[in-house]
Amino acid sequence: MGQSSQPLSQSSFTPYHAMAFGAFFIWGLFPLFFKQLAHIDAVETLAHRMLWSTVLIIAYLSFKFRKHLPQIIQLFKEKGGLLLITALLISFNWGIYVYSVNTNRVLDASLGYFINPLFNIAIGLLFFGERLSRAQWIALGLAILGAGNEMVRLGGLPWISMGMALSFALYAGIRKKMNVDATYAFLIETLIMTPIAVVYLIYLYSKPNGLAHIQPLDPIFFVLCGLMTVVPLTWFNQSARFVPLSTLGLIQYIAPSMLFLFGWMLYKEPLDLERLLSFCFIWLGLIIVVFSHSIKRIYKAPVDAT
Repeated sequence: MGQSSQPLSQSSFTPYHAMAFGAFFIWGLFPLFFKQLAHIDAVETLAHRMLWSTVLIIAYLSFKFRKHLPQIIQLFKEKGGLLLITALLISFNWGIYVYSVNTNRVLDASLGYFINPLFNIAIGLLFFGERLSRAQWIALGLAILGAGNEMVRLGGLPWISMGMALSFALYAGIRKKMNVDATYAFLIETLIMTPIAVVYLIYLYSKPNGLAHIQPLDPIFFVLCGLMTVVPLTWFNQSARFVPLSTLGLIQYIAPSMLFLFGWMLYKEPLDLERLLSFCFIWLGLIIVVFSHSIKRIYKAPVDAT
C-alpha cells in the first residue's frame, strides 16, 4: 500500500513539516546565494537555472525514468499548452527575483512575496468562484492600499513587487486548475524553456570574450542554481500532500520575512516611513486573515471528550 496523502493533524510535527520548513528556509536564503552571482546578468543566471534544474530533475527521476516517461509524455500531450504558459510565468518570476537581488532591491522582492498570498485570494475569487470572507475582503483592500502607497512613493508601478506576486499567483492558479503531478509538470516546464536557455548561452559564450566575465567559482554556482531550485520544490511538493494548507500558509512567511531582514539589516536598503507604511498595510491584511482563520478553526474544533 502507498502512503496516504490525508493531511496530518494540526498538533503533530512530522518529517513533512520539517520538509516544509526546509523548503521555505532555503527560499529565504536565496538573496545570500544570488548575491554571489551579482556580476552575472540576470538573464544569464536564469538560463543556467533552467538548464541545471532540468538536468537535476531528470537525474532525480532517472532511476525509474522508464516508468515515468509514459506519464510525462501523456501529460505533455494533454496539457502542453497550459504548461507553456506556466513555464513562461515561472521564468518571468525567477528572472525578476534574480534581477531584484542583482540591483539591490531585495525589499521589493520581499514585499512581492508578502503580497502573493493576498493575490492568491483574488485569483480564487476571479477564476475559481471562491467566496471571500469579510476578513479576506478587508485584507485585499489593505493590499490595494499598500500597492497604492508604493505607487505614490515611487511615482509609478512597483513592478518588481507586483510582477513577482502576480506571476506566481497566476502560476499557482493555473497549476491548481490543471491538478497534475507537480514533479512531472515542473520537468515539462523546464524542458520547454531549456532549449531557449541553451541557445542563449551558446550565443552569449560564442561571442569574442564571451566568457571573460566568468569567475572560477561561477560554474559551481550555476549548478547550485539548479540544486537550490529542485530540492526545496521537491520538499514542498512532498509536504503539501500531508501538511494542512493552513499550516503551510503560516510557514510560507518564513521566506519573505528572511528577505525583509536581509534587505534591511544586511544589505542596508533604504526603509523610510513611506515604504514601511506599504509593508504595514500588507502585514495588517495578513494578520487579519490568519487571525480570522485561527478563530474559525478553534470554534470548529471538536470538543475532546474525556
